[in-house]
Amino acid sequence: MRGSTGIEKSFNRLLVGQEGHGWFENLRGSWRPLNESEEHHPVPGLDLHTTLNINMQDVTEAALLKAVKQYKAKYGVAIVMETRTGEIKAIANLHHVKDSTYVDDQNFAVNFRIAPGSTFKLATMMAVFEETNISPNDLVNTTGGRYLHLHDSNNSGYGVISIHDAFIRSSNVGMAKVLVQHFASKPDKFIDYLEQFHLADKLGFQVEVSRGNELPEFHRTTHRLYSKKTLPTMSIGEEMRLSALQMLSFYNAVANNGYWIQPIIVKTAKRGDLVEKDFTQTQRRDSKPICSEKTLKIVQKMLTDVLEDAHGTARSIRNPNYRIAGKTGTSKKFNGKLKTNNYYSSFIGYFPVEKPQYTILVSLDEPHNPLTGQSAYGGTAAAPVFREIADKVHALDLNMHRTLRGKAQHSSEWQDELASSHPQDLQSIARSFNVKTSASGWDEVPRGSTQRVPNLKGMSLRDALYVLENRGYKVLYTGRGHVTAQSLEPGTEPAEKSITLELH
Repeated sequence: MRGSTGIEKSFNRLLVGQEGHGWFENLRGSWRPLNESEEHHPVPGLDLHTTLNINMQDVTEAALLKAVKQYKAKYGVAIVMETRTGEIKAIANLHHVKDSTYVDDQNFAVNFRIAPGSTFKLATMMAVFEETNISPNDLVNTTGGRYLHLHDSNNSGYGVISIHDAFIRSSNVGMAKVLVQHFASKPDKFIDYLEQFHLADKLGFQVEVSRGNELPEFHRTTHRLYSKKTLPTMSIGEEMRLSALQMLSFYNAVANNGYWIQPIIVKTAKRGDLVEKDFTQTQRRDSKPICSEKTLKIVQKMLTDVLEDAHGTARSIRNPNYRIAGKTGTSKKFNGKLKTNNYYSSFIGYFPVEKPQYTILVSLDEPHNPLTGQSAYGGTAAAPVFREIADKVHALDLNMHRTLRGKAQHSSEWQDELASSHPQDLQSIARSFNVKTSASGWDEVPRGSTQRVPNLKGMSLRDALYVLENRGYKVLYTGRGHVTAQSLEPGTEPAEKSITLELH
């Protein structure tokens, strides 16, 4: 057997092991070796241990599937990377095949190179701040909303604004003017900075990349397609092609105090408990940051303000419980050399801002607003998917949770925080702990409720098992789907912790 795609294909040599061989004779229906010294026993292949987290993978796939169906996207990609280690904790690729059916049959995250759009403006700003002494408070004129062949989503522009505001508003005119002003006489120097940021070199990911897609595509002045429009167009993430994983690794470096780390998805190869190969030992890690500390602090603040400033394009996904930094992206698709009315919509960010733990990318191909049918931008289509994944990853990782000190909060104090979360999840949690909900708020948990039987109706089997096993119950179940009946009455305190669930 030979792996045909993905990890199985890339690590086939380690997985297949070695075949055995020897000379045998059949005596009265029984085989025996002719010469035992020439017999070679088969050697089993190694076991691969990936970096994936099954819980994070589950929530990532679920959030992405909901989004591609809602926005009728052609495909969607979502990747969760651990900031400090570069380990891929979740990766989902969903491709529309028919009706509302989506399948994971292509590795869009690695094998597809697209124009990243406005998420690339981070690289534009970093190159400018590295090359010059300008300040994010310096001004740029976006009045009229047009510059050369480019225009802003606000047709009249934003007037004379700071470079900081041009970034958080995602002004194409502002970004192009700033880049052209400082690099028009030396456009290849801009490409040099992209190489410094690891955006123009081979990523070297463990999963095999299809032929022709190994390198990002940029146009230097010597390229036959280079023109006077190239530099301003590149400033907004067009006239180039990069993979989703390449862009995620770049943002991860910014989150990781400027230190770039090669992404990794297979951590070790083992035979039993013995580690035969430790792939973290050959993982590339930069010994120095990709930019100066001054530039890093400026762009980190700008990425945070994309969510926290009143004019930021992702302010709608701001979370009151932890801080996020990131950038929206929307780039028009091309049919040959002609622009279409369809978009790639994306969001890349990291959290929590104070000490980043995870960096996440979400990208949707041709999402459409379900109400208007018009193309959906990164801030409206991709950013909410990021928020949903980030919320659930944050909930799974207790190390990121704030420690409560002093007097416990009364329900009225934490009610506002709960209101910003996902209502269906909260209702499910509330039922399991016998907490009543109403239009006026949440009641206190009853005394001794940890000993009482939780209400499990409507829960998936996985969620019900989690609640029950953490309370010490022995669980039997019949059927598939969600809990429709339970043998113990909710709210009672049984003598024996044994329960049967019916699912439908």
